[in-house]
Order: sequence, then C-alpha cells, then structure tokens
Amino acid sequence: MLKKLAIALVLVFALLAAWAAVIALVNRQQVRRDSASIQIVRSQNAVDFVGPWLQVTTWNIGYAGMGAEADFVMDGGTQMRPAQKALVQRNAAWIAKTIPSLRSDVYFIQELAEPSWSTYQTNVRRLVSRALAGYDHVFTAEVNTRFVPPPVRTRVGNAFYSALKIDEARVRALPVEPTFALGIFRKRYGVEVIEFVDQSSEDRWVLMNIHLSSFDTDTAAVREAQVRRVLALAKEAYDGGAHVVVGGDWNLLLSDYRNDNTTSEEDLFWVREFPQELVPDGWTWAVDDSTPTVRTAHKPYVAGENATFIIDGLLFSPNVNILDVSTRNFGFQYTDHHPVTAILKSAE
Repeated sequence: MLKKLAIALVLVFALLAAWAAVIALVNRQQVRRDSASIQIVRSQNAVDFVGPWLQVTTWNIGYAGMGAEADFVMDGGTQMRPAQKALVQRNAAWIAKTIPSLRSDVYFIQELAEPSWSTYQTNVRRLVSRALAGYDHVFTAEVNTRFVPPPVRTRVGNAFYSALKIDEARVRALPVEPTFALGIFRKRYGVEVIEFVDQSSEDRWVLMNIHLSSFDTDTAAVREAQVRRVLALAKEAYDGGAHVVVGGDWNLLLSDYRNDNTTSEEDLFWVREFPQELVPDGWTWAVDDSTPTVRTAHKPYVAGENATFIIDGLLFSPNVNILDVSTRNFGFQYTDHHPVTAILKSAE
C-alpha cells in the first residue's frame, strides 16, 4: 500500500513538474507577430463616421486596482494587487459609470483587465463593455499568463471602444524588455490600430493606442526604442494619406508640469523626459498642461505628498487640427491616471 502511494506521489510531482515546465516554456516563448489582425466585437448601434469633428479620450484605468489607497510594488510600494476584492469592485463600478460621461466617439483604454489574479477575478472588461454597449470594441492582452489556471491567471491589456464603425483592426509589435518576471513572464507590448473612413469627405483615419514600458533602465532604453517604432508606424500611415492620432500612456514626460510634493528622488527612478527631437515636423501634441494625468504609486495617494506628472496624451498628424483638449481631475480617488479628452477635425 505504501509503495503504491509513493508511486502515485512521484507521478503527481512529475506531472506538476512537467506542467510547470510547459508554463515556463510557452510563456517565455510568447512573441507578438509584427502585424496581426484583431477581432472586432461589433455593436449594432455603431454608426458610420460623418465628420468633421471627432472626440477622443485616452485613459489608463489601472485594471480597477489603483485607487487612492493603493501602492504598487514595482513603483517602490508593497502591494502586488489591491488589499481586497471590494476595492476592485468599487473602482470598476465607478470607472464603468464615469466613462460614458466623457462623451467621446472613441476611447483609447489601457490596463483593461479580464478575470485575473490582480483583480480577484473581477471582469473589468465586461463592466466597461456594458457601459459602452453601443460601441464597437477591440481588446489586446499585453499581460497574458498562458496555461496558468484561475485564480492566478492574469489577462490585462489595451482596448479601443468606438461609437463609429471600425473598418479594420490590427496590432503591431513593439520592442520588449530583456528580462522576465519570475523568470517566466514578459509583457508583450503592441500598438493597437483601428481605421475608419469619414463618409462626408472620404478621409481615412488611423488611430493608434499605446502603453509604453515604465520600468526599463536608462541603459536598456526600451521606452525610447518603442517611441521610435510608434512614430515610424504613425508616419507610415500619414505618408499613406491617413489622418493619424496616437494616444495612450507614454510613460514619458509630455509636459513641464510639476506639483509641490514630498516624493524623494529615489522614488522617481522611472521618470524620464519624452525625446521630443524624435517627433516628425508638423506633428502636434494634445496635452492639457494644467492638470496631471498620473501620480506616483510608491505609496497611497496623499495630495501634496505624491509627485504628479503628465505622461498621458495624444499626438496627431499635420492634417489634423485640435479644437480643445482637457484632462478631468478626479483626484486620483479611483484610478492612478486621469482621462485626457480632445476634440479634433481634419485640417483639409
């Protein structure tokens, strides 16, 4: 009997070891193709784009896990996820309620989570999709722990929600960090791209949604390599005759804005300037210089203590004009980023 039990235990451990090996192999070898189509989740209520005006919002919603009470271990804090599920549910409900009030034709969303360890299995994507039920949408997971079962599995990424019918959607690969989390997992960065045509002018619009690296080193300079790739893709689309808008969380300073704060230089290790010299001539930023878009997450948020910056915004091609740009200041109560909304139109 003991011999049979020992054999059974050996088999169980062997199977677990084999499973762990498969998880490590599959996740380490995840590579995003240079260009791949994305499934468009259609809404019967999405309409054709009839210009000239287009209102867009970019917002990193922090997987509904970064309310004012949260810090994050990668930023120098202690938490790997919120202290309790109720906080995620509270934040997610507020985000879902708030997004429609921004009244945008297209939303560029970063850090949107499907059921994940970091959200206590809360399906934030479902809640946002219900709030924007009349919108076409696409989703791309940048963090995807393949073959890892619940409750540890994690899927977090970027999404477009468009009240305008999306004609085409794809994702383009970006440079990645050289290291792996836990020696296994690595974020697969990409540029989400959607296209549609203005039926009143036949102008083609190409929108790009990004979330760049934040914890690379100066030596690795992954962010700068990603910027070069993003701008090359954007210029390629513009040279092809498109009106181009690139929006998202750049994780680089887009403005000289600074607040009075008590954050130490040690906790600002991730902060770097955007290399403005790389921006092509004639391209313009939509950034609200009066309102921060992000707060440091080395500690829970306290106004006047955490440093705040502007790293979220939109860049658009020379054939696009801007009427207005504004950042909604929600005091970082439910998210660690604020949404940036711009009203644009064709310059031609």
